[in-house]
Amino acid sequence: MTSAATTGPGARRWIEATTLGDLLDRRAVERPDDDAVVFPDARASYAELAGRAQWFARRLAGLGVRRGDRVGILLPATVDLLAVLFGAAKLGAIAVPVNARFKCVELAQIVAHSGMRVLVTDAASTGLLHETFPGVSGHAGGELGLADAPELRHVLVLDGTEVPDTEVRDTAAPGVQDDVVWESQASVRVRDTAVIVYTSGTTAAPKGAMLSHEALVRLPTASGSACRSPPRTACGPRSRCSTAAASPSR
Repeated sequence: MTSAATTGPGARRWIEATTLGDLLDRRAVERPDDDAVVFPDARASYAELAGRAQWFARRLAGLGVRRGDRVGILLPATVDLLAVLFGAAKLGAIAVPVNARFKCVELAQIVAHSGMRVLVTDAASTGLLHETFPGVSGHAGGELGLADAPELRHVLVLDGTEVPDTEVRDTAAPGVQDDVVWESQASVRVRDTAVIVYTSGTTAAPKGAMLSHEALVRLPTASGSACRSPPRTACGPRSRCSTAAASPSR
């Protein structure tokens, strides 16, 4: 006999806890052509976002990013911001979105405080980066060795080059294949930290909040069910997206 709590118009829908990487891959299989994220000038389906996230995961793994490492994201609200976040999550790494409005002092503090290993940014932000960490400009290649950010090893600029290590190009590092990502992804737990979100720093130094995979999946899933919101994330010109909403299964 089926319980009334699980059938009918007022049925309760059970929320399944999962990891961000598994959630995105599942959506890409179930609804590959549906919109996952929509911006004023760009959009991506679940399949497109999942493919881009896998590409970033391979590239980050090629730079030595492993479970628990911090991956900074200094990007405007774009598909790549979400793809890097999900790519890091697939490896069990922790994404650290950085507010593009931060000045040198806030950027320096967050990079050092979070223990960031890799910072992903775009060409428009390299001026801020060089001003914050002058040692980046004169680096000859290979891993960084900054006295004021000792754990920062690489900076990836999403215009086809890397600052300062130009050996890493548009393809993933040699030997880093999909199975490396999938092996790492299988070991990620739902209560592992997925994202560290820092406060704006308007009244004091930015403070970081650690959010687990489970927390990020459960909140938008429940909110989407209650509000009957469409299965995608819509972002305006000034939006700072940190994760895509998890849409309920049909």
